Amino acid sequence: MDEVAEVSDELMERYLEGDDISHEETVTALKTGVTEGHLFPVTCGAATRNVGIDRLLDAFVEDLPSPAKKGAIELDGVTLEPDESKDMVAFVFKTLADPYAGRINLFRVYQGVITHDSHVYNCRTHNKERVGQLLVPQGKESGHVDECGPGDIAAVAKLKETHAGDVLASKDLEVPLGLPDMPRPVMAFAIEPKTKGDDEKVGTALRRLQEEDPTIDFHRDDQTGEQILAGITQIHVEVIVDRMKERFGAEVELHQPHVPYREAIKTGAKAHARYKKQTGGRGQFADCHIEIEPVASGVGFEFQNAIKGGVIPGGFIPAVEKGVVEAMRSGVVAGYPVQDVKVRLFDGQHHSVDSSEMAFKIAGSMAFKDAMENAQPVLMEPIMSVTVAVPE
Repeated sequence: MDEVAEVSDELMERYLEGDDISHEETVTALKTGVTEGHLFPVTCGAATRNVGIDRLLDAFVEDLPSPAKKGAIELDGVTLEPDESKDMVAFVFKTLADPYAGRINLFRVYQGVITHDSHVYNCRTHNKERVGQLLVPQGKESGHVDECGPGDIAAVAKLKETHAGDVLASKDLEVPLGLPDMPRPVMAFAIEPKTKGDDEKVGTALRRLQEEDPTIDFHRDDQTGEQILAGITQIHVEVIVDRMKERFGAEVELHQPHVPYREAIKTGAKAHARYKKQTGGRGQFADCHIEIEPVASGVGFEFQNAIKGGVIPGGFIPAVEKGVVEAMRSGVVAGYPVQDVKVRLFDGQHHSVDSSEMAFKIAGSMAFKDAMENAQPVLMEPIMSVTVAVPE
């Protein structure tokens, strides 16, 4: 009541003096505070038990301002007015993946009027989209309308390039509307289809669900070969799995993913490798000297060509680097990828007939493995950076 009374000086004085404030006056002050953006009402309930749902819907009608009463919205120099005569601007705030209807976009009209069987611009892609039927969701059912004006919420199916966060307009405009920054998924599981051969069905289901929930991450781990499903929390991932089963008939099992270790070196080392093969005809010959040393964490891989005098022709230098990169995919400690290493190629030999790119690639790979064994190789565990925000 203290917050509501602050909306009006007169109401505050009466409240402090102990005067009775009628229900009608309280509701009026509440509506004013919400309209001006000073108050944010909260209702309690539980949808699974059908508790508080009617109160929430009543609050929408009684407490929240209509677009006309709210007035114009200022967004970085762009003014959106709840006026049907203005150019149409609508914001797509959610995308649903329906196994039968396909992609369904829910939008709110901020300005102008959108009609069925019309064309609109997607302000992100700068392309036209055709709007077919306008749907008004009502629980599991949907009604049809011919047009939607300011403040109306509706849905449209089968827009080819539109998804949540896009702005639709009657002409190509720059409107600074968009989704807030989404949290990154941090809870990851390896998934495996319960039925062999369902990989394609699972992939299709997850790609559809990603369209409606951008916090879902689904990818194949190049190192372990596992299919990884990640979400915000474990419950989030379990809900995704349930939706896959109920809506797309795709069932999966969750497992703990293998830890993506990496390998690195602690000191520098030199190595010499010679690859020589004689088969009766043209042989294979390559000789190279390399030096490796650790670099700062996160730098990755560096390659330096320090060859002088043309002992290795310039055309074979990239082959040595390719061989080193290939060897780094599987370290000498436990076969994990190697990171944060600088490699310097400083000497070698070649044969005018027998040398080839393949020979120098093999020699580069051999030299790196030998050098790494003498550079105190270590196993690197993943480290996650965590920021904890504590509200006041």
